[in-house]
Amino acid sequence: MLLYYSTIDTPCEDATWNYHFKMLSPACRKRNLSYGHKAEKKRHLLGRLLLNSGFQTLGASVNPLENLQYNIFNRPFVEGDIDFNISAAGKYVICAMGRNIRLGIDVEPYAQDDITFYKHTMSDAQWQEIILSEQPGREFINRWTVKESVMKAIGHGIYNKRMENIIINAKAGTAHHGDMTWYLHFPRLDGDHQVCLASDHVIPEYCLQELNFF
Repeated sequence: MLLYYSTIDTPCEDATWNYHFKMLSPACRKRNLSYGHKAEKKRHLLGRLLLNSGFQTLGASVNPLENLQYNIFNRPFVEGDIDFNISAAGKYVICAMGRNIRLGIDVEPYAQDDITFYKHTMSDAQWQEIILSEQPGREFINRWTVKESVMKAIGHGIYNKRMENIIINAKAGTAHHGDMTWYLHFPRLDGDHQVCLASDHVIPEYCLQELNFF
């Protein structure tokens, strides 16, 4: 299991950007150019570079940048036994990859946004636990990353399933949605961001590594 990540705050010269940009398929280039902000373009490119590096490390026989597809819920995939998931928020882009596994990953900064806008993503009991915690903002992000990583692992996206129906068992390190059990892992990047990796079976170990392309 690989967890490769990069930061978007590393400066990138035009020549370096163009070199990496040319590695993308025409469809990926078109998608990258559709983003309005430079930071969004950078997150998209870094995610694809991390994905390509991971496939090489795993010894895949296909080039993911040329064989990338999307399901009806816009979840990217490549035919074969490697599943992957990419998340980008704050200053990080992270890509999780593994063979014969189903996974989802989410990274979020501990921002100071008004969390009441997202109340509908939690059950009434979950929301009360968040509000009564010592740091409601951080507690919300901790739970949100679990729910989003599970939704991404399922492959339906966060807007196509009812997130409040996800039950989190913190002591067991699991989350449940319907009859599915998802195992939770919490790689640490820094104290200002939370990361959750959800998988359909326990991951005994993983490689967490920063890659620098710029």
